[in-house]
Amino acid sequence: MTFPVPVSTASGTATINLDYYETTGEVFVTVTKKDCIPIEDSFAISQPQSNVNLSSQNISVEDENDGVVNGNNDGMLNPGEIVYLSLPLFNYGSNIENNIQAILTSESSLINIIYGINQYSSIYPGQIGYQTNDYIIEVAETALDNSNLNLRLNISNSNGNSWESLVPIQLHG
Repeated sequence: MTFPVPVSTASGTATINLDYYETTGEVFVTVTKKDCIPIEDSFAISQPQSNVNLSSQNISVEDENDGVVNGNNDGMLNPGEIVYLSLPLFNYGSNIENNIQAILTSESSLINIIYGINQYSSIYPGQIGYQTNDYIIEVAETALDNSNLNLRLNISNSNGNSWESLVPIQLHG
């Protein structure tokens, strides 16, 4: 299977969004650059007992006008809005996960994270867990349709496990 080709940042890092059908296995990667020798390597996708990550299909945007957030109430992220985000987590592992904390970050100048740290209740295997409060972000008025917001959710628990998820929210300009 071939995945879309990401472009690296100035520091040489690239994020590959793996949209795959197998839950485990080996992924082969070839890195190329003009006038350079290609590098071929691989990594394994495993399913550890502790594995919590963002439930992307259950993300919601609340953009009402309630004195805290300021939006047009269409349920979509638009330039100039301050919105609540619900970022549910899914427990892919076989352990009950407790004492989960997540921190929302962005490297984009288009995003101001107003409330970006949250706690989650216990999440049983195969279940979704919700944060205790909504995340709150502000989008710059100058943001354009489909701008890359570089939102990431850094998740950890009290057992020292940590995970990172891309937060795939589309900006509607």
